[in-house]
Amino acid sequence: MTKIFALLVGISAGAALLCGEDSGKTSPVAVLTLPNGQEFSIAVTPSLTGALVPVGKGNVVALRVVPRMDRGDLVVAVSALLGEVKGDSDGVTCAQAKNWSRQEVVGTYRIGQGESLVLSDLDRYALSAMPVRFITVSGGIVCPGCACGVICCLPNAGQCLGCGNCGTCCNTGG
Repeated sequence: MTKIFALLVGISAGAALLCGEDSGKTSPVAVLTLPNGQEFSIAVTPSLTGALVPVGKGNVVALRVVPRMDRGDLVVAVSALLGEVKGDSDGVTCAQAKNWSRQEVVGTYRIGQGESLVLSDLDRYALSAMPVRFITVSGGIVCPGCACGVICCLPNAGQCLGCGNCGTCCNTGG
């Protein structure tokens, strides 16, 4: 019987999310450093449709961050969701973001393994630049989830989930 477990692993100053059995495989993780200094680790999996980082500054409601792998590099597409959140919600849900009417592409960035860069194009929206790193984690299979500081977020069957005050991971399961 396969033993399932979840483990939050600190790497350098960041965190990565693992679950599954110790298989010796490596898994890609995008690590964003948010303006408040917290690190938001996003597992790069086929079911991940992106992550939403709440901003609430000016007319930018949230940033949509979509990491994917391409020939061994991490490609991160970033869009700004503009306007206002309708209803009583404090933030944008994955369902709302899917059909958000006002969004602008901030940029698409390519990062090699172990490298980092700064999302400096955010200054056009009066937002602080955010560093992003590409790390790989060995010893398990990455879940379609995220990690925020010391909070480990695991979804139920690929569902979308909130990850502390860092953001939300959106998955194809809903």
